[in-house]
Amino acid sequence: MLSLRAAVGVMLLTALPVSASAQAWLPDKGSGGVSLQYQNDLVRNHAYGSTQADAGHIDSHEIIADVVYGVTDRIAVRLSVPYIVSKYNGPKPHVIEGLPKLDNGRYHGTLQDLRFDVRYAISPNHSLAVTPFVTTIVPTHQYAYFAHSAAGADLQEVQVGSYVARTLDPIAPQLFVQARLGYGFVHPMLGISHNRSYLDLELGYAVRPGVRVFLVGTSFTTHGGISYPPPPAVGRDVLIAEGGLPYWQHHDQIAHEQQANLGLGGAVAISRSLDAFGSIGTNMIEVNGHVMARGLSVGVTWHFSRDDALGDLREEPRKMIARCVCGKAR
Repeated sequence: MLSLRAAVGVMLLTALPVSASAQAWLPDKGSGGVSLQYQNDLVRNHAYGSTQADAGHIDSHEIIADVVYGVTDRIAVRLSVPYIVSKYNGPKPHVIEGLPKLDNGRYHGTLQDLRFDVRYAISPNHSLAVTPFVTTIVPTHQYAYFAHSAAGADLQEVQVGSYVARTLDPIAPQLFVQARLGYGFVHPMLGISHNRSYLDLELGYAVRPGVRVFLVGTSFTTHGGISYPPPPAVGRDVLIAEGGLPYWQHHDQIAHEQQANLGLGGAVAISRSLDAFGSIGTNMIEVNGHVMARGLSVGVTWHFSRDDALGDLREEPRKMIARCVCGKAR
């Protein structure tokens, strides 16, 4: 959001597979933030189509490093990368002779995908923010993708879209709503197209200066891809019969997956330059993927500025909205 593939391949991915919070508002020129986030996700069920079954459990831990910088008052860039440690325990490990056998009940870790995006504010620093973006997602290296406990899909993707956000001035200036709508062009596999559309919604409220809570929903839909037959027919033999051994080897990459998640979180300004944030989330809808039972994330963001652009939170509560980075996603 920050399924294992969706939650971290997403950067996923998120205790939620999210957009970073309040991304419609950009840092001032020369200002930015450096974030470090820890996330733990637990998968108990797998979805075959929309039918869920217990095919083993996946436990993953992620450390996500993230840097945001305001190039101008209208343009900001962001760079992030996660390190994933995960394991699978269950009766149905993914095994193909000659490929790494990761589903062995032990933890294994690796860097995942490098994410870089550029945002342009059409209406910066106003109660209404419209901010188009372009994001590239590139694997840091050729990591193993054939495993329940794989770190990600090992696929390149380019996303385009826009954030739209508004504070409810003058009625409730501490309250804001935000949406992220995007489309991802994913590198095809086996000649199968499996692009994605994304929709995230967020409602945030500054309880008091320096303290904010938020409710966030994240979702995506795959256009194309293959669907898994429901139990008991699902499995290696069916996928091989449909498309040969490559279908089985690449089924996690080419799945026709749909997902929706819901989460609740908050952020606190520890000082004028340091925030702490956290969230908890769960899967609401999953088709052809891993069902996240719960996701937890905590982190800190250090803000920097070439001048006094961070402002005083007691006088400018909107600064808390604009500067918090709370959760990541693909």
